[in-house]
Amino acid sequence: MTLQSISKVSWLVGQNPDALRATAAPMVVSYVLAAILTIGLLVMTHRAAPKAGLGIDWIDPPIGLGLLVLSLPFVLLSGDIAQIINTSLTQHAPDQADAIAHPLLQLIVDNRHDPWAWAMIAAVVLGAPIVEEAVFRVYLQSVLLVVLRNTWAAILVAAAIFGTVHAIGPAQTASPWYAAVEVGVLGLCMGAAYERTKRVGVPIAMHAAFNALNVGMALWMSK
Repeated sequence: MTLQSISKVSWLVGQNPDALRATAAPMVVSYVLAAILTIGLLVMTHRAAPKAGLGIDWIDPPIGLGLLVLSLPFVLLSGDIAQIINTSLTQHAPDQADAIAHPLLQLIVDNRHDPWAWAMIAAVVLGAPIVEEAVFRVYLQSVLLVVLRNTWAAILVAAAIFGTVHAIGPAQTASPWYAAVEVGVLGLCMGAAYERTKRVGVPIAMHAAFNALNVGMALWMSK
């Protein structure tokens, strides 16, 4: 079931196309279904290859948080540099209205008291990391490693695709290119963490913590 088909289910999205529910419900349902499918695939892959590092352990979240703390300065610096370049090219310095670069974050901030906004937060913080880390780190990066036969080349290409996808997605979820640079560098750090630890829970924890940090900062900045 695609996002477009889910958005046509009237009892789910409601009758008002301008309401937050019309945007949030398809996204939340899509992430829930995708996360269930992804977890199933990871479990099957783990059973077939128990030494592939696809199991989840209690140690993964603290390791992921620690690695995010170490990599966060480089991730944020890359975003700042990209934004400076964008400003020099467009002659438009971002103001307070542009401070929240991601349109999905802005949608959450603008509707912070709506229960559907919190459902979106749950999808962004919990669903997206599971699905995206399985797709980009476990499967894509592993395939690239076989094809390119070079660990860093596979990490770089997977991270570049990861950032690009976040820049060219649907209008309500796509980031501007300078914010996508930051996402790509985050992907680079998560890819390196996955290859180093061989534990899928580590990049998932890094991704979830980064998304939670972004949501928290957006809500705090907009008070």
